Amino acid sequence: MKSVFLVHSLRKGGAERLVLELASSINCTSITIISWLDNLEFLEEEYKNIKVISLIEKGEYRWLFSLISSSRKLKSFFKSISPDNVLIFSHSVFWLAFLTQFKTKYIYVIQGFSQLSASRGYKKYIFRLMDMLILRMLKCSIITPTQELAEESKEYFCINRKKLEVIPNGVEVGNLKNLNLRNKEELIITMLGTISEHKGQHFSVDIIKKVSIEFPNIKLKIIGEGSFKSELQNKIDKKGLQHNISLLGRRDDAFNLLHDSDLFLHLSLSEGMPLAVIEAMMCGLPVVAFNVSGVRDVVSDNGYLCDYGDLESIGSRILELLKNKDLRNKMSRSSREIAMKSFSKDKMVLTYNSYLERLI
Repeated sequence: MKSVFLVHSLRKGGAERLVLELASSINCTSITIISWLDNLEFLEEEYKNIKVISLIEKGEYRWLFSLISSSRKLKSFFKSISPDNVLIFSHSVFWLAFLTQFKTKYIYVIQGFSQLSASRGYKKYIFRLMDMLILRMLKCSIITPTQELAEESKEYFCINRKKLEVIPNGVEVGNLKNLNLRNKEELIITMLGTISEHKGQHFSVDIIKKVSIEFPNIKLKIIGEGSFKSELQNKIDKKGLQHNISLLGRRDDAFNLLHDSDLFLHLSLSEGMPLAVIEAMMCGLPVVAFNVSGVRDVVSDNGYLCDYGDLESIGSRILELLKNKDLRNKMSRSSREIAMKSFSKDKMVLTYNSYLERLI
């Protein structure tokens, strides 16, 4: 079985890492990743044997204007590879695949609600009609990581539930620390993800300001890059929290930093299925987060969920966990157990293999 994974780009991000993990693990005669843009930021040794083709340079990209010329290149690659199936991992390349008019089996892997058109005004209705048409023309099946996203996709595309498959995301983080948390004065909270208003790292500044009253040495480590980074640093400086909050940028040792933390904080507006939260759970971290789509699918008795925007409750829950080592240890073990049972990489790969075999 020959597969093509079609992506917009391979920038450093959780969704892109998921693509690479699948490409390096599922059972296929060959797997080729075709990236619309040449934004290839993953250089890890473990991915060096994956074949990656880029259609255009990043500087040439103009959304609608690049579709036609790029679709011709893509069709040429499809003909040379003759894939048995094409897995589509973003909305933009969903349209690109349609324009090739290449006949094969298509699977649209919807990882987040943003892949269901977020346009406003009249564009929202036009894009939705286009999406519905393209899905039918491609005879496309859909994979989502959660039941909630599957139901939203079913409604958005007006399709039969039989066209949908739910396969939870899975991660692997390597060797893990002892889940009995260590005794120390300095407690560490970690956040992981692209720095943006959507991901909500700016909320953490006000939360840490409150927590630091009782825990002056509390540390928050924010791992990730993004367009909102300078605004976030300005807010940290204005609150005088440079001693407490560190912006670490992208880190190859992110899992090690998670291992050395005591608590994971996640303040996103919404998620498909949050890989960062699952990674933290694999590392045995209790989770404090907003009760939003995606997050509530993975966090139960291993942490606390609060109403979106309720910073007072988030701060109170963090203080409760910081003061109670036994509770942190209990939630730590629960995080690890839930992650291993439901969100392991091996389970995800096994389910994808089974699905693709049935499809063919």
